Amino acid sequence: MALFFMYIFLLFPILYLIYLLPKINKNRSSRLAPPGPLGLPFIGNLHQIDSSSLHTSLWNLSKSYGPILFLRFGFIPSIVVSSASLAKEVLKTQDVIFCSRPSSVSQRKFSYNGLDMVFSPYNDYWRDMRKIVAIHLLSSKRVQSSRYIREEEVLHAMKKIHNLSLSSKHINLTEIMINVTSTIVMRVGFGKRYEDGHERREIVRLIGELQAMITDFFVADLWPGLPFASLIDRLTGKTDRLEKCFQDLDSFYQRLIDEHLVNDENTNSHDQEDQDIIDILIQLKKDQVSNPIELTNNHIKAMLTGF
Repeated sequence: MALFFMYIFLLFPILYLIYLLPKINKNRSSRLAPPGPLGLPFIGNLHQIDSSSLHTSLWNLSKSYGPILFLRFGFIPSIVVSSASLAKEVLKTQDVIFCSRPSSVSQRKFSYNGLDMVFSPYNDYWRDMRKIVAIHLLSSKRVQSSRYIREEEVLHAMKKIHNLSLSSKHINLTEIMINVTSTIVMRVGFGKRYEDGHERREIVRLIGELQAMITDFFVADLWPGLPFASLIDRLTGKTDRLEKCFQDLDSFYQRLIDEHLVNDENTNSHDQEDQDIIDILIQLKKDQVSNPIELTNNHIKAMLTGF
């Protein structure tokens, strides 16, 4: 029954497209654009892209249309460059023009509508947030202060590999590397190693779900402004899945913030060398006078997601 209604609602975008096609073609022909393959109505060039090997698809197209080509993904126009000189032009010479990344449904959701630095568009807010990150979170002194965490976790992994090799047991390097990386992130960001197996698995699952949702395909991203585009995402269950992941992540972050606030109240002095990212952000929130941005709990949660 759900599929039946989905197909019914799919008819509405098609009818709306028929109305828009003359305007789209007129706008496309009236502006200068790089060469590129002719796309299909509504989907553009999506049928010419292999999502499992995106770089190969773009490389094959560049062999036919040159190092700069025009593609359209749904209603989203895109320019693809595939040469070192053009990449330098885009990423360095014209960096200010191209530095903002496209905004997606999931990115807006998890960044609390762009409150972090990673998903925020390039503007005055981004520059102020960058100052906070560069000075307080990613300075040379701060990175060096967490060096012992990285060394401890790498040493722990090496001992584990050594013990497994002595006993002639199978060694899953992928699993070990994932554990090392996730543990370092947890200790630097949250101040906890999460020794409990069940709690650790739940956090790793939540982080994996976050990564999956940020990279997932949403109809509303490719056809913004199209009536019923968001309704299709809801009918396919993507909107509910996104909302559940966001609520779980938000609750997790709020528990961490509350725990750190309680620990700060019970501790007379807090060694700055032992501060994790949440400690630093909470302190910055308290010292609003010295900050260009008035930080809130949502800012802290968005920045944790960005990291």
